[in-house]
Amino acid sequence: LIESDMRHVLPTFERFVVTEDDGPRGETITISIKERPFDRETSLGATSFGTIRAIVLFAMLHDPKPPKLTLIEEIDHGFHPVALDRIVSRMRDATERTQIIVATHSPALVNRLETHELLIFRRDADTGETVVHRPDVKMAQAARDEYGYELG
Repeated sequence: LIESDMRHVLPTFERFVVTEDDGPRGETITISIKERPFDRETSLGATSFGTIRAIVLFAMLHDPKPPKLTLIEEIDHGFHPVALDRIVSRMRDATERTQIIVATHSPALVNRLETHELLIFRRDADTGETVVHRPDVKMAQAARDEYGYELG
């Protein structure tokens, strides 16, 4: 599943390469990635930050036994907007196993959500308190219908 997601967000990604080595300190497992058009594998240590971020994100969203609450800061950071469809889909799947709270400033990500999936947090200018509210579903739909506005 993670390999499939990786191919979606990184078209050059082919597969993970897992090698096991029985060394003097016991078994060592090494994970590398194979990308087109390169002949050699790339160790995770030499892989880009964005690629590592995607691997970790999808591994976390596919975790069969996650913690009861998963918090993710700026989930969309570094991803092409095309990747956001897959990320939102995987978040929805993961909510069957964990509650997910995601922070974002990305209208592109918010546009992929349903109104009932969104909470808006803002700071009250007078008191400094955090104010939380859900967007009004009917008002959001009216804005879409009348003006073509999206949630973002």
